[in-house]
Amino acid sequence: MAWVNLSGKANSWKTIYPLGEESVTAILLALCLVLAATLSIREHDPPAALSATVSPQLFSAGRAVQHLPAIANEPHPMGSTGHRLVQQYLLKQLAQAGLEPQLQLATVALEGGPPLQLAAVENVAARLKGTATGKALLLVAHYDSEPNSFGASDDGAAVASLLETLRALKAGAQLKNDVIFLFTDGEENGLLGARAFLNEHPWAKDVGVVLNFDARGNTGPVIMFETSDNNGWLIEQFAEVSPVPIAHSLSYELYKLLPNDTDMTPFKRAGVPGLNFANIDGIVRYHTPLDNLQGVDDNTIQHQGSYALALADRLGNLDLSQVRQRNVVYFDLFGKVLVRYSTLWVLPLTLAIVAMFAVLIIVGLRRQKLTVRGIARGFLSMFVSLVIASMVSWLLWKIAWMIRHGPSPEAGQSRLLLLSFVALAMATTLAAFALLRKQADTESLAMGALLWWLILMVVTSIFLPGATFIFHWPLLFSLIAIGWMILGRQTKSGFLNSLILGLCALPGIILIAPVIYQVFVGLTLNWSILVTAMVVLLLGLLLPHLRLITTRFEWVLPGASAVAAIVLLVIGVLANAAPEVKSSNRIYYALNADTGKAVWATTQPDERASQFFNGATEQGTLADFGYKRMSRQYTLNSAPVAQLPAPEMTVLEDRTVDGVRVLRIRVSSMRQAGRLFVYVDSNAEVLRARVNNSAVSDELKDQWGLEIDGMPEKGVELQLEVKTFDPLRLRLIDESYGLPAVNAAATQQFPTLAEKPDLTLLVKSFTL
Repeated sequence: MAWVNLSGKANSWKTIYPLGEESVTAILLALCLVLAATLSIREHDPPAALSATVSPQLFSAGRAVQHLPAIANEPHPMGSTGHRLVQQYLLKQLAQAGLEPQLQLATVALEGGPPLQLAAVENVAARLKGTATGKALLLVAHYDSEPNSFGASDDGAAVASLLETLRALKAGAQLKNDVIFLFTDGEENGLLGARAFLNEHPWAKDVGVVLNFDARGNTGPVIMFETSDNNGWLIEQFAEVSPVPIAHSLSYELYKLLPNDTDMTPFKRAGVPGLNFANIDGIVRYHTPLDNLQGVDDNTIQHQGSYALALADRLGNLDLSQVRQRNVVYFDLFGKVLVRYSTLWVLPLTLAIVAMFAVLIIVGLRRQKLTVRGIARGFLSMFVSLVIASMVSWLLWKIAWMIRHGPSPEAGQSRLLLLSFVALAMATTLAAFALLRKQADTESLAMGALLWWLILMVVTSIFLPGATFIFHWPLLFSLIAIGWMILGRQTKSGFLNSLILGLCALPGIILIAPVIYQVFVGLTLNWSILVTAMVVLLLGLLLPHLRLITTRFEWVLPGASAVAAIVLLVIGVLANAAPEVKSSNRIYYALNADTGKAVWATTQPDERASQFFNGATEQGTLADFGYKRMSRQYTLNSAPVAQLPAPEMTVLEDRTVDGVRVLRIRVSSMRQAGRLFVYVDSNAEVLRARVNNSAVSDELKDQWGLEIDGMPEKGVELQLEVKTFDPLRLRLIDESYGLPAVNAAATQQFPTLAEKPDLTLLVKSFTL
């Protein structure tokens, strides 16, 4: 029997292994690599939930979830009945905890229009007093939901976590700093509550650090994915107290490049230091009716709350007036420890690794262990593997769903399909290098592949310093492995070779495998091209290891990987094909209080709509309900007249100054609708306008109109300065979710697959 060393030279040896030493070492090495990748991903699972019977000083998901039935019993977008119920529950819970809750009422301007768009925001805030008078810690979660979602995880779980955090803090020793609990309104409508708190609330100036908790799914670990700039001090505190720290500075760098926003965004723009947390798995439930109580993951809530309580305990006793230090590079190892170091080390590390790479090239060429042609072939092969694997995965993803008429929401996060693309990347990479194995030695091919890593390391060092850890440490240890092959004394011990190479592979696998998995979970397989490219890059680090594993059967592994990719792809596509269920269209109930007539309306009748349109139907508009009386075409049918109170207008002041009529009126929805529109129908020029004493844009002087989201129960005060000699005609339309119970069909809840819930509109005109 013979063993094969890394250079491909055969040597005789006496074996006691029935399979041969090279086979045994190859199997052990392969198992080691697979186990390292698996553990590095699995160890990022959230911690187990604690029951409601644990010590009062501990955070308990078992206690936190007891709040959720009151929070996520029904959809609660701003201005809805469900929204008011959640608001009342929060005020009650905060009062029972011994705090003095506040309801901050604010008017926030929105982008868009015409008509002009405003929102009446109602934040809930309370302050847990500390023993000192320094800067306060702010804990934030939003209590509104999307109109078609119960909001159990986004963001009911975070709201419940903060209530449980408050209870645990009250059970412990009093902190030095005040802790402000802020439950924001209108996050889903454009971060309205956070903006209102910063702009108008007197407590905003007291905040030293903000911790924001959100969700983009219903399960998985909670990741600290965003920080403010100059984050060194904050990361140090996070690293020291977080029981399960899952974070890396690559997400910080990438998030800055994305258009996504959370309530952390306004605070960050205002220069308030802070950390942002969210779980991102289970996107199939995100912003859908599936985000309900049944989908809540207690372990995720435990992880979320463990952050909130640990950081509140730490930051609540520290000076928060000077918390800015130079940014750091940071990453976690198995969710157990957070490694961090200053960005000042980025350039020296880059230069040292570049120098090490250059030295190995020179020494390898002099010792004839490397060839320029072999390095070039390795570099080119890596590029070809990246392009082919990425493009093939993208094409397969597109073609599969063209055949199957589209993927289900679950397909984007299908683990079977992820494994299929991993196998595809392996097959492509191994096949490319197998073709070149006889034309160049392993060392040269590996150095060519690592040249890509060197280039990416240099680029990120310049533009994304927080992302450099993903290249620095894997590349460094891979170069050590190549150095062993080039400079080390040749040994007949296959086990020693495998041991050294295996140890050098661990940093790359431990760091990169979880990042690939998080990219898959966060971006889904709609970005399969990126996921596959990252897998190919990881395999490029492991060429010497793959050479050992495939020594005797160089085409077995790429062939088996290709077969596995096809099988997993077929099974994954069949299991995750889009269901043959069509989403129902929105139904409108439009009641004109001026004419006493009502109609059903929809843009496109479907099976569900037939319940409302089984009589005579016509095509027409809803002009009385539109800005400038303009409306799209609808399918219309007469509807029973519901006994609904019309929107109301009360004149508070009416005077004329220098030919300008000044009107102060109160407008309200008597049926507590969440949105109200005010349109001027007469030939009048609105010079200035104020809502709740806040000035609004004066851009619309002709055909003035206003949309107010989140209408308060007491209505809003509107002041208009109008230049006109004719009577002023105003039209009010209020809008609410759901349909009035005028027939059996209208009493049904909006369908599970509806992206937009039904709406009820009621119009009333006034002449002043």
